[in-house]
Amino acid sequence: MFPKQKILINLMGTGYDIWCGELPERMRGLPAMEIVEAIQGQSAIVVKRKNKAKEIHPVENDFKNFLSYRGPNLLELGQMEIWINRKRIYTYKFQELADSATLFPIFKVKSENIIITGDNYIISGLQEKGYLAQYSLETENFSVDQLQLNTLQLTINNKPISLLHQFTFHNRDLKVKWRDTAVTGLVWEETLKHRQSNH
Repeated sequence: MFPKQKILINLMGTGYDIWCGELPERMRGLPAMEIVEAIQGQSAIVVKRKNKAKEIHPVENDFKNFLSYRGPNLLELGQMEIWINRKRIYTYKFQELADSATLFPIFKVKSENIIITGDNYIISGLQEKGYLAQYSLETENFSVDQLQLNTLQLTINNKPISLLHQFTFHNRDLKVKWRDTAVTGLVWEETLKHRQSNH
């Protein structure tokens, strides 16, 4: 019986907090940033039309069918570190992880695609930078080929994103231990069929 190793996986760089789904009719035509804030924070939107202000309060059912993903974009700058018993053993640039899916397989990679179709769907996301995630686990004999990277491929307004949203170890999804990021931008794409006026 070998003593268990303490493993930390750190992700630093640029990532996104992505939400996608069908927008409720009463919110169509509102400013993108206000909708994003409502989706992520369930906050009220103050709508001003004809010199009158009205609050729209999101309810749980508004976004119950939305899908949510968060993680680094492997197509932008950043790196992953793997620490074993408080020693950094591996460092990989995000581009190396992206290439692992196609050119140079370092890890097992499971990839899915998201394409918005139909009317009144949106993909929105906040860009964030910093300490994107830390995962931790304990095992007797760790090897990188035991890790599976779960990625999501999507394009938002012609911007390609390869979102590393989950690690799997021995068929078990790892949970994020902590994050420390700052919001640095907004991405948004919609297929709203009838865009209402904000005036």
